[in-house]
Formats: sequence, structure tokens, C-alpha cells
Amino acid sequence: MKKEIIAIAAIALISTMTAVSCGREVEQDSVSVALPKVTVASCEQTTTGTGTATTSKTTATAAVVSGSGSSTTKSDDDEKDTETTAATEEKTDEDETPVVEPTEKATEAPTEARRATGTGVSPSYIDQTFDSFASAYGTGYVESVVPSCIPKGDESDMYVYDYSGMTIQCYSSGGVKYVGAIHITGSNYATPEGVGIGSSKSDVEAAYGSGLVQGSGNILYRGAYNLEFIMNGDTVSEIDYDLAF
Repeated sequence: MKKEIIAIAAIALISTMTAVSCGREVEQDSVSVALPKVTVASCEQTTTGTGTATTSKTTATAAVVSGSGSSTTKSDDDEKDTETTAATEEKTDEDETPVVEPTEKATEAPTEARRATGTGVSPSYIDQTFDSFASAYGTGYVESVVPSCIPKGDESDMYVYDYSGMTIQCYSSGGVKYVGAIHITGSNYATPEGVGIGSSKSDVEAAYGSGLVQGSGNILYRGAYNLEFIMNGDTVSEIDYDLAF
């Protein structure tokens, strides 16, 4: 009998333990055994605790990552600040570099012609009426008529008007006399640029530039009219304005 009772008790105990592990209440004969909820809660708490720990660990890891990112950003900012400071210092050094002004090279003043003291005779009267010329230079001349050497006009004669130091040659057309040539032979007359009788070759070139030097040494300038300086060695002995044919 005792052995049967012991066997029945053992079976009841095994059934109770099995019921506890499955989380249910089991009735064994009239004995009611409740599942230990504390144990289940403990398991849930453990699980929850593990989850919390995991979450906390994850949060901590995120914090570490976030902190690492902030550290990298800060490092980049520091590097940029360093580069900016270096560039500023370099710019300051450049600004403080003294500026050396270039030394101006002395230039020689161009040679100027010695201005003759004679009255300037304008070539603008070439091919203009002699009356207009006489109005400007006066009537103190001597008139003469010679065969014409000017290929203009309707007469074969040429009219010459001699001033003291200057001769005017005219052609006639329709009864009106026109200036065909002006010859300066005296020191009392000169060109408007100040070259006169007695001026040197360098005076001529300083006033007019390099002209056409002819075989005899005379210097010729061609344009709307011809300007020729008759030279006696290195000195001007006559100045001629002529129509350009």
C-alpha cells in the first residue's frame, strides 16, 4: 500500500512539474497546482531586461557613432580655420611687401630747329590769286614779264614779282594772275616752321623730317605742293614752293 501511495505521489509530482513548465494549471486528483507566474514574470523581466540592455547598448553605440561624427566635423573645421589663417598671414606678408616704383629713364629732348627771324611765308598761297598774296605781303615789288615755265594758264608769258628777298612767279588764266611759285632768297623771309636762309640741314630735318636728298644735296618734300631747300654745303641758300605737277 505504501508503495502504491509513493508511486501515486511521484506521478503527481511529475505531472505538477510538467504543468509548471508549460505555464498551465493542472488538476491531479483533487490537488490544484498553480503555475508559478513569478517564474514566468521573471523570464519576461529577464527578456525585457535583456532588451533594455540591448537597446541601451545600441543607444550607447549610436552615441559613440554620433560623437565620432562630431569629432570628425570639428577636425575638418579646425583644418579649414588653419588654412584660412595661413592664407591670411600670407596675404598680409604680400601686402607688407614694399612696392618699388620703376625708375623713369631720362629721355633726351628732341632736337628743335633754330627758328629763323624772317617773316613766315605761307605756302597756302600757291595756286591762289596774286592779289590775295599782295594783300598779305604788300605791294613793294617790281613786276616783270618773261616766257612762262609754268604749264598752266592761257598765256605764254609768266609774270614775276620781285620783293626784296623773295620772288613770286605767276601764270595768267582769264586775265587773272595766280601764284605758281614762291622763291625765298633773303634772310628777311622764312617758312612758317622757322627754317630760313642760313639754317642747317639738321634744322631742316628737325622741322620736316627726312626728305628726298637729291644728287646736289638739295632736300625735296613732295605733297600738295613741292617744298625744296637749295643747299650750299650744309646751309640753306634758297627755299622754293612750287605747284605739284
